[in-house]
Amino acid sequence: MKSADKLDRFDQPGPAKLDGENYHPELLLDRLLSILNITSDVELSRQLGVSAQAISKMRTRRRGVSRMVLVRMHDISGLSIDTLRILLGEPSCAGNEKTVCMGTPI
Repeated sequence: MKSADKLDRFDQPGPAKLDGENYHPELLLDRLLSILNITSDVELSRQLGVSAQAISKMRTRRRGVSRMVLVRMHDISGLSIDTLRILLGEPSCAGNEKTVCMGTPI
């Protein structure tokens, strides 16, 4: 089984709604392209360990950015999970112990 297949099975969206007005996966993906100094979603998919089709579906909001993909984005970019979630359009979790982040109480 390829690594892309493994992560593709964990494609459940995080807390952000796919159709929410603040949900912007395209901005997050574009920022990653810039930070990683790459020019294509195909190369980004390789670095994230997901299929190019998965990136396309995330970009067009037909698929959520899963928690596993967010963790992988953190691993390859050095950006904090909180920063990635803000770029995605989710509320920040920092500094609020009662906030639920990524489905898990802090």
